[in-house]
Amino acid sequence: MAKSFWPTHCRNNRRGVIRFRVFLASFSANRLWWLYLCFGFIGGIGLGLSYIVPVSVLVKWFPDRRGLITGIAVGGFGAGALITAPVATGLIQKLVY
Repeated sequence: MAKSFWPTHCRNNRRGVIRFRVFLASFSANRLWWLYLCFGFIGGIGLGLSYIVPVSVLVKWFPDRRGLITGIAVGGFGAGALITAPVATGLIQKLVY
């Protein structure tokens, strides 16, 4: 039973952590360190929870190729950030008042 419910449980916890991070960051009006704490440390926990679910599922799907599939998943995770960063930069520059 734990094998079938663990990814869903982890995904729901990740959502809660991310929502909690945004809630706490709303109190950072004059405190830059608080914003860094909320989006850095607490955001890292949420990111870790979202990262472990697909990697663990893929390792269960391909037990004989654990290293290869973990490398592909980590590479895809990094490639997503590589693609998203320039897109976000372009949108920010375009939409700035």
